[in-house]
Amino acid sequence: MNNNIIIITKAGIATLCAGFNAIFGILTVPLLLLLATNITDYGTGIMASKIEGKGASSALGIKGIFKKVAMYIAVLVGWMVDTLVNYGIESLKLPLDFSTANIIAAGICYWLVVNELISIVENLNRLGVEAPFLKPILSLVKSKVEETVSANKRGDLDE
Repeated sequence: MNNNIIIITKAGIATLCAGFNAIFGILTVPLLLLLATNITDYGTGIMASKIEGKGASSALGIKGIFKKVAMYIAVLVGWMVDTLVNYGIESLKLPLDFSTANIIAAGICYWLVVNELISIVENLNRLGVEAPFLKPILSLVKSKVEETVSANKRGDLDE
């Protein structure tokens, strides 16, 4: 009986993962990373506040949850832009040889994940766990993403 439960559980998890991947495609990994970093950041933030003697206020907790929800709204907006661009290219039969294929939404996810990772490192420092090499690396990644976006806006990137 226990073996059947394990098999059914594995099949259920595999089905959920396959369905998630079928729905979100290229966004699967960035969304899962965003979810994992959201949960970790929230948890480490609460722990750091408790250690510092600030406690965890419900108002601050709700504000943090709203911020996390807003991150998914930003990804949704990026997905809408991707969808609009792709629809416009197809329906207007524009002579363009590209599709955004959810690249804008994925880029938003990547940027948010890097920001969450920076916040987690800051929370770890507040907890007394030093990782001095992580924050500069993550800040460099964040600045490179921002530079690339700015260069793209100005048209500085080579095609």
